[in-house]
Amino acid sequence: MGKYNNLMRYAKKACTIDVVSKWEKLIKAKVVPEPPFWQAIKAAPPYRRPFNHGGKLKEMTFPEDRLMQLYMKRNPDWKEEVFKRHRRAAEADERTRGDLFVTQWQKYMDSGLQQEEAYSKVDSEFRAMEGKSKEKKLQEEADLIVKGKHPRFEAWLEEEEKYVQEAYELHRLTWEAEHRAARIADDMRKEQEALAASEVEAEKAKKPLTRRQYVAKKVAE
Repeated sequence: MGKYNNLMRYAKKACTIDVVSKWEKLIKAKVVPEPPFWQAIKAAPPYRRPFNHGGKLKEMTFPEDRLMQLYMKRNPDWKEEVFKRHRRAAEADERTRGDLFVTQWQKYMDSGLQQEEAYSKVDSEFRAMEGKSKEKKLQEEADLIVKGKHPRFEAWLEEEEKYVQEAYELHRLTWEAEHRAARIADDMRKEQEALAASEVEAEKAKKPLTRRQYVAKKVAE
């Protein structure tokens, strides 16, 4: 552990040494020959770390940063914008709506417009442009659907066929259930009628025949 601490102490000490000035003294005293890259090092000396001399890195700010904060407050759905920071997007100069909006906003302010006036102008331009692009996109999709060449046309047909099959199956099951219930109700009604008729006949059989009923029975026989 002590060996590690010593190495760290020597490394920190080495970081504090100004190598360029030390070499410059040696070269001026002709103690060492001038290296071929010495003039280039003097023209662009190596960067010294901030903690070596107590300095701090300054935060770089741009005028668009403040406008971007205002844009985020006025457009809460800015998080849903497509984040284009990959290499191909940078090569094609593809940026998010917020980046384009703020850049145009700053241009109008640089040309002399006030902040709110420039914002209103850029907002109206973007809304008109987005409305046209949205209408154009919908028209293109409608044309593809009419021609049957939409990329999702087959998927839509399969989905619609699935829904039709489900609706047909539900209708069939409902029809069978209704007819089964009607048949059961009709059977129960017939059983009740037959039971009532049998009860009436049994009541009649229990009662003794009158003289007139007896004569009518014999005549019928």
